[in-house]
Amino acid sequence: MKNLIHFLALGTLFLTLSGFVSGETLEPLGYICGLPGEACAVTVYGNHAYIAEGLHFLSVFDISDPLNPQRVAELNPAGNHDTKGIVFQYAQSAGNFVWLGDAERDSLYRINVSDPLHPVMDEYRWPLLSTYDGIGISVKTNTDDQSAVYVACESTGLRKFRSWPLPPQECAPYENAGFNVVSFALTPNGYRVWMGGQGCFRGLDYLACVGYDLVRPLICGLPPEFRDAVMPNANEVWIAAGDSGIYKINVTNPEIPTPIRPCTPTGGFATALDWTAAFGGRLVVGNLNGPLALFDGSMNRLALIPTRGSPQDVEWKDDLVIVASFTCLEIFRWSPFDSPEELVIAVDGPDIVLTWLDDGSPVYRIYQDTNPEGTFDNYVGSTTTNSYRIEDGASSPLLFYVVKAWDGH
Repeated sequence: MKNLIHFLALGTLFLTLSGFVSGETLEPLGYICGLPGEACAVTVYGNHAYIAEGLHFLSVFDISDPLNPQRVAELNPAGNHDTKGIVFQYAQSAGNFVWLGDAERDSLYRINVSDPLHPVMDEYRWPLLSTYDGIGISVKTNTDDQSAVYVACESTGLRKFRSWPLPPQECAPYENAGFNVVSFALTPNGYRVWMGGQGCFRGLDYLACVGYDLVRPLICGLPPEFRDAVMPNANEVWIAAGDSGIYKINVTNPEIPTPIRPCTPTGGFATALDWTAAFGGRLVVGNLNGPLALFDGSMNRLALIPTRGSPQDVEWKDDLVIVASFTCLEIFRWSPFDSPEELVIAVDGPDIVLTWLDDGSPVYRIYQDTNPEGTFDNYVGSTTTNSYRIEDGASSPLLFYVVKAWDGH
């Protein structure tokens, strides 16, 4: 028997997708599972990842060695908490901070992490007056104006806080979008915010911390599961839309935001996404109880990558992807295949079709396992061509397939 050609994880959630796997993936590196809380959101700065850990409030991880991340600090104040959103902020000479959205206390907290090993609760805390209904609070900074912190507060709409110079203050008025705001995306210059939730979408221009805000048109009838949003460029908003996958809205003309259909499946329930301009532009999507999905700037799916937990949030750091995965912190690295044409995984209706580069072998055998590092001794079938259909391939848990070239001996 000759060498293994290649393998990829496939399972129930993959069966109705279309597309292909190209010559790149996200290689799994280190991880920590069994966290004391629920890893709901992640933000990264330098060699540290900060996790909003639900009932356990905040944990800090050293990721300087991505193969061996270490949990190095925590902050778990007295009382009931349920942190759902987090963002890092460099506040000039004031130091480094993370902002935490606490759904249990309906509050926004600022934590001083100038020394990552000793996070300190700030004296500042803001009530958000938000009704928590299971999605929680999303917090992001304006990337070009680090004094601005935005919070999607569901029942009270979008809030904006100016955190520098001190003392911090809330910008008024906040915007009640006419629906529960779940998440939002910021334009590159930071002065326009696109909000979404409950199948609706609208924009808001923040011209200053105080003063009037210009509200952009409201459109509804979109996929109802609006979970996260990002702007890879100034003309498009990409939305993680649950079972609908990724949804794209063109905002070239901000007065006429235009939904672009159809949705692009992601291999599961799309709940979080993040964009990097590296590698020609790449989008990573976290699927709840499912794999990560990697896309290029044209929204072509490039790879599906199994995870150990259930992705809640994802963030790029250089060539790394840091994943808050409910019970785990996981780290992946963008990696090209050594032989991009070695294997192509295609999907055809309800079945899985494996297609690979023909190396002249008379017979190819297909094996499966439930463990990507397993022995792959479960024989599925054989073929004399360079493709094989696995009918009714739905399975739980995920199945991993290998194709082995066989010379008859």
